[in-house]
This record gives sequence, C-alpha cells and structure tokens, in this order.
Amino acid sequence: MARASPANWVSFRTKRLLRISLRNRSEAATARSATALDLSTLGVILTPDLDFAPQKARTNEIMIKSKDQERETKWRQQELNSMAAVRRAVPVLGAANSSLLLAFGFLLPALQTTFSETAVLRPTADTTLFESSPNDNMGGWTHIAAGTTGSAGDRTRNRGLFRFDVAAALPSQSKITSATLALRVVRVPGSVGGGGPVGSTFVLHRLMKPWGEGDKLGDRGFPADPGEATWNSRFAPESNGARGSTWNVPGAASGADFSAVVSASRAVSGLGRYEFASSSNLVADVQAWLDDPSSNFGWLLKTQSEGIAKTARAFASREDTNQAPILTIEYSPPPRVKIERIERVGNDIHLQFPAEAGSAYIVQYRESWPSNSWLTLTNFAPQPASTNLLIRDPIGDSRRFYRIAKP
Repeated sequence: MARASPANWVSFRTKRLLRISLRNRSEAATARSATALDLSTLGVILTPDLDFAPQKARTNEIMIKSKDQERETKWRQQELNSMAAVRRAVPVLGAANSSLLLAFGFLLPALQTTFSETAVLRPTADTTLFESSPNDNMGGWTHIAAGTTGSAGDRTRNRGLFRFDVAAALPSQSKITSATLALRVVRVPGSVGGGGPVGSTFVLHRLMKPWGEGDKLGDRGFPADPGEATWNSRFAPESNGARGSTWNVPGAASGADFSAVVSASRAVSGLGRYEFASSSNLVADVQAWLDDPSSNFGWLLKTQSEGIAKTARAFASREDTNQAPILTIEYSPPPRVKIERIERVGNDIHLQFPAEAGSAYIVQYRESWPSNSWLTLTNFAPQPASTNLLIRDPIGDSRRFYRIAKP
C-alpha cells in the first residue's frame, strides 16, 4: 500500500486488521462511548478497497475491517510528534465550513478543536481629509496623508480614512480572533520652514458615519465632485448648491463622526512598514463589521500630536498596488459541515451529509495537497427542509481530496 502522508507522521506494519491508534486517551474514551464511528474526530489512512465498517473500540484503538481480509494495515501515530503534525495541518484546510478531506489513499478530517484561518484584505476605499484644502478630495492618489504639516506658526492637520470589506472576505458567523493593520510610510516632511520630521504616535478610530472615497489625484487633490469626502464634508454638496452631508465639525468630530475610543496605536517615525498590532478594540471593530456590514465605515487615522508641526506622514494607499495597506484577520470559522457517511459503491465514492433548511452548499475537490486550487464538483441549492444530501463521484486514477462548504 502506498504511503499517502509524510513519512514522519505515520509508520506501517502489515496486520490482520486495520487499527487506528489514538494518541490522546480522552479521544479514545470518546470513541468508545460513541454508538457509531465519528470520522470527523480521527485522522485515518484509507484506500478505495476498504469497507467502512466500524467495529467496537477497545483501550485506545478503533477497529475497521479490511474489505478483502487479505490486505490490512496498521497506522500508528508517532509518539513524539504525530498529533502535533496532524493538528498543524488542519488550519490549511482553508474552507470556512470544511468537514474533512478525503483522498483515495488519505483521509484527514478536521479534529474536534477550534482552529483559526487567515484572511488578508486590501482597502476597498481610502482618502485624505486636508485642513488646508477643505473642499478638495484626494481619493485617487497613491498615498494618504495623516498628521500635521507646516511650521510651528502655520500648522494644518491631515487625517486618513480607510475602509475594508470584511463581510465579503469572511464567512458570516465567524469569530474574529486577531486583526492587524500594516501601513507603509512612503514620504516624510522636508526641512522647509525649519526643522526636520517629528516622530509621533498614530492612532486608529472606528468611523461612525459613511463617506465617499472620490477619485482626485495629486499631493493636495482637486475640488471634490458631488459625493466625495473632503475636510468639510463626508459627501461633497452638489454643484448647483444643494446641501451635501457635512461632518459634525470640519475634519470629523470625536464621539460623533468617529469613536472616541482608540482602536490601535503605533509610534511612527521614518520611512518603512508599520504594523498596528491586534488589540481587543481592533478585533471588536472587525467583528462588528462582519456581524453588521451596514455599520462598516472603516477607520480614521490621525496623529495624537496634531498640535505639533511636521508629524505628517504619507502612507501608501490602495492605488499603490505594491505597498497598499494590508489588514490581516485571523478567525474561527462557523461550525463545520459534518459528513456522516463515506462509502465505496461500485466504482463511485459516496459522501453523505445533513443539510440545513435554507442553506446552500458547495462540494469541492483537488487532486493534490497543498498545491492546486479547489475545483467545484457540484453545488446544492438551499433545501426547503432539513435533509441528507448525497454526493457521488467516480473513482479515477488520481488521488482526490474533498471539502464541503457553505458559500
């Protein structure tokens, strides 16, 4: 029998019965008390000629008979690192609701442990609010300005706005466990007016009001078209004089236009990459946007030292594709779909799982792990009532991995 997993995970020895050794005795106890073999709790080596006939559990082993009674294999997890290896492998399953991976040669179900997945997002909108050009927009430029420019006697403030479409990137009902924002400083103030750039702490605040990105270019932008954000307005007024939507105060008001609570902070000095580390407030912001997308207005970025000149910095915007802001989110996906039955019927593999009423499902496969992309085998439209769904797939020459997810 060909070994289907890395050599340092398992060892083989020919025996009359296929024995699946459980590394953790608590898992063995759970298996012994179960009325049927729960494949979602085990990592199992399988071949297409095996019959899925659960036998009684004893001590720390689950017994599964070989179909032809002549070809049997024992899988024993290595004492030191096999469980760790399996657990490390689970996060790369990738699907928000995957139950297990089945290969003709290898089955790796998701263990009964909560694992995080990672999403990396770029902004869907960003722009600058300029105090010195209060009716201009800069939403299409390659950087965002934040901080205070000018000299000690002539200071003007700048604030940056960023928005990320969290709900489009993550499965609903996921739990956010970490959120980190990375920004890159691409310009610092010069010596014009005396003195050099001043380092300061920059902070993120959750915005409470919507705003329009705009598409104006240039270091200071150009007069805003209707609906574009400026220092004075969330949405610039119509050219015919009709009233637009202004900030509560020019530049946005703390506690009214943006939350007074600091979501994250970071000391910023020279050029380079700066990371706003995950915090409980940053996580809460992202979780709120996932749970209620209509509340997602992004973050406002400003320096805590707006009274000090030359704290301004230019941060790469989403238009700078090589240096754009990056929001990295770690999350626990919602409960996985549980496949309840796997069997070979003739030349087909049959997978069966319970479907919730009103939920759609995607059945996907790939022919190698971890390379290659997931391909769609079939889709199931939402069912009017809870039921069991069956997938049939012909056995081919190549190994195949499966997953089932909710779109």
